[in-house]
Amino acid sequence: MAQHLLHAGLAPSTRKLYLRIAQRMDRANPAGWFQQQVAKDRATNTLLPLRAAAKYVLIAEHGLSERDADDALPRAKGRTGLHVEGLTAKQLRVYASAVSALSEPARSVLLLLPWTGLRIEEMVSLRSNDLQAQDGRVVLAVRQGKGRKARVVPLFKTAKRILAVYRKQQSRSGPWLFPSRRGTPITSDFIRKQLRRVLGSTDLGRVTPHMLRHTYATMLSEAGVGLQEIQALLGHKDISSTQRYLHPSTERLGAAVDKLETLAESTISRGL
Repeated sequence: MAQHLLHAGLAPSTRKLYLRIAQRMDRANPAGWFQQQVAKDRATNTLLPLRAAAKYVLIAEHGLSERDADDALPRAKGRTGLHVEGLTAKQLRVYASAVSALSEPARSVLLLLPWTGLRIEEMVSLRSNDLQAQDGRVVLAVRQGKGRKARVVPLFKTAKRILAVYRKQQSRSGPWLFPSRRGTPITSDFIRKQLRRVLGSTDLGRVTPHMLRHTYATMLSEAGVGLQEIQALLGHKDISSTQRYLHPSTERLGAAVDKLETLAESTISRGL
């Protein structure tokens, strides 16, 4: 199964997750095991990786085609869980201030995540020549997207400024945009550890690279960017995946509720 996951082009962190799930499932009957998980009233976003792992077991160990494996499993339809919320503008300023204290390349990787929407594995896998000029714009050519799906992410001023400062200070040359001291790509595990360490002294709580991807999607949505454009920028195969990212922020919902204040005061003033 490990070889099949590698051949499918999944990120290392995703492969590890699916292998951990496979270790605790009934591998003789993955479909029956997954049906039991659905019956436990789990959240849909919890069921999705369980279903994916069961699907890969059916393909790799039972010899089913991808279509037959998909048909053998029930939909990952569970209760609605709490959505992952991105950082507010105020939180983003606190975040940027904290990670700016890190050494390179962790500093630039973490500063770029909420302004590009890249998955952490995509960011650390970038090569130097993936920073390109296309049609008069500076872009990141993401070649190692999820499912080996390539895409182009145009950069705006903030992201370009972060990269310009980084490239000016970069002392190592080589094929990787964000190399480690050994010349290999910096690892996502190292970036996650640096993130946890530097935010420990803030009041932001737990912040993950996935939350920063939600931050990017939410900012695009609130800026009026269309759903199909956001889907392309995030590299989602299915637009329903994009829709799960687009929740109004608590800050925006609060502002909406605040608009009732004027109406309430007007109503009360009329003696109601």
